[in-house]
Amino acid sequence: MELRVVRPCARQNVPDAALCVTAGGLAGLLNSPSSPFHHHYPSLAPEVIDMTRRSVRFVIAAAVLLHQSACGDPTGIQSELESARARWAAQAPAVYSYTLSRVCFCRVEWIGPVTVTVRNGVVESVKYTQTGGDVTPLARGYFPAVEGLFAKIDSAQANRVARLDVAYDATLGYPTRIDVDVNLNTADEEYTYVASNLVAR
Repeated sequence: MELRVVRPCARQNVPDAALCVTAGGLAGLLNSPSSPFHHHYPSLAPEVIDMTRRSVRFVIAAAVLLHQSACGDPTGIQSELESARARWAAQAPAVYSYTLSRVCFCRVEWIGPVTVTVRNGVVESVKYTQTGGDVTPLARGYFPAVEGLFAKIDSAQANRVARLDVAYDATLGYPTRIDVDVNLNTADEEYTYVASNLVAR
């Protein structure tokens, strides 16, 4: 069983200014003496204009609240992170190994899967799971201990990435999946970490 939290669209802004401009333009069109609507229904135009303005203001308010709940309040995500980190700190084996792989637009040797062996919080070895060969020193830094996965979540939050999707192991608390999209308007900078098969040694 896993716990999953999502932080979407941290870099996206609700276009409330654009909506206000649109509302003003629509109201101005209805209020204009040259408007066909105003010409045919002069007595109803003010009421319709007022209703239009109230409706658009409601839509803007709802959009802003939705934006704030999705993007502006990381409290839930932070509490899940702290809870998971506490579970890991309380139950982490002194010596363990786990399988770690990455999804990214990068060199094949930086993807894995690899088997990471950790002793007292320090990575002891990193080997390619399929071949048993040692990961090159250049690639080894991409495959940290579990504490390094938590650090990547911290970094993503600090940098206010566009999307952060994290799943944690319900028992031990270690991150089992980290999906990051740095900027929704930029291609090929997304990356994913997938952790599994964590066993004490």
